[in-house]
Order: sequence, then structure tokens, then C-alpha cells
Amino acid sequence: MSADIVVASRAAIFRFTETALGLVVTSGFTAVLPRTAGGVVAKEIIMLGEPFDGEQAKAWGLVNRTVDDDDLQDEVDRVVGLLREKAPTALRLAKRLLDQASEGTLEDAMGRETACPQRRRARGGGRFRRGPATALHRPLGPTSRGSRRPTVSATTDWTP
Repeated sequence: MSADIVVASRAAIFRFTETALGLVVTSGFTAVLPRTAGGVVAKEIIMLGEPFDGEQAKAWGLVNRTVDDDDLQDEVDRVVGLLREKAPTALRLAKRLLDQASEGTLEDAMGRETACPQRRRARGGGRFRRGPATALHRPLGPTSRGSRRPTVSATTDWTP
């Protein structure tokens, strides 16, 4: 669930089992869940450890899209195709700026947007305006945490 775009089966089962086992939740979920689902929902998810399905995960903002099991791979392929149509530098820049969205004020965000060297170069053309043809040659898929490349994940069942 730490990908940029998460596609889940409607029937997927999610569950945080750590508290039932006497463990503390790891992987930064105590920071991520309150930001995505809100503090009240995050406490319910982590403290109760009850299973929930893909539709509930979507309602809580934990996944972007839900589909039937049979359509999961097709939807992931479709989303990856949409990302591959975009200029890779523009995607990396958007991802970086969105990852910094909670830092500072609106003015700070606007300053980061206008000050970014890639943005200035993109207006002038050259390698920063490369589009679909270039994007198709770049790997796109799950990468390590903190990566600048967009990531897409799919799940039918998930327990950390």
C-alpha cells in the first residue's frame, strides 16, 4: 500500500495483525494511515486489527481503484500504460512535488513548483520534454521506498 497508485481487487482482504501478536506496526504505517485515512480510522485499523476488503480500503483512501478479481491485471496494465504515455521527467517532478505537499505553506509549494530546474528546462524543450516514445523504454513498476519513479501495485490479499 505504499505505492503511488494502488489497484486492489474488491474482494481483497487487508489486515494489520501486529497488535494481536503483541507487536508494534512497522513500515511507517503509524504515519501514513492517519494522513490517508484520518486519525480515527487509522486507530481502528491498527488497534482492532479487523480484516477489511478492497471496497472499504478505497472508501478510507488506502487504495485508488478497485476492480473484480478477473479484471485486476488488465486494470494494472491499463494504469501502467497511462503512466507510460507521460513524459518521465514530468512524472518524477510531479511525484516529488506531491511527496512534499505537506511540508510548509501554499506559498512554499508554489515556490518549489516555480523554482524547480526541470520545470524551467521543460518549457524550453530538449530532453525534459520527452514523451511517450522515451517513456516506453523506462522501467515502470514497484520500486524501493523513496523512489522518484511512480509505482503501481495490485493486490488480492495483503497483510504486512
